[in-house]
Amino acid sequence: MMSSRITASRRGRISSAGGNDDSQSHSPERGHPSKLVELVGWGLADSLPNALEVAVRHLWEKELMARAEAGYAALQADPEAWQEELAERAVWDRGAGRWPGG
Repeated sequence: MMSSRITASRRGRISSAGGNDDSQSHSPERGHPSKLVELVGWGLADSLPNALEVAVRHLWEKELMARAEAGYAALQADPEAWQEELAERAVWDRGAGRWPGG
């Protein structure tokens, strides 16, 4: 069974090119980029390469936030480190009022 190759036209429409259009070959388990095609269909990207970029950016942002939240939770879990953080924030808050417009 030949799998379909998905291409994006210049106008962002998705079309099947070549091979059989067998639904078995489109399953995510077989590596078909169905979620990327959905991003294009939803108008979040105009082509498969752009959809991949959107997906990678989303995953990167999700991982960044997860790591930041884990670091913040670790800081709060350490009472001494958390008190140091609060003391430093207080210094910054007092200093911020000294700047014009602050």
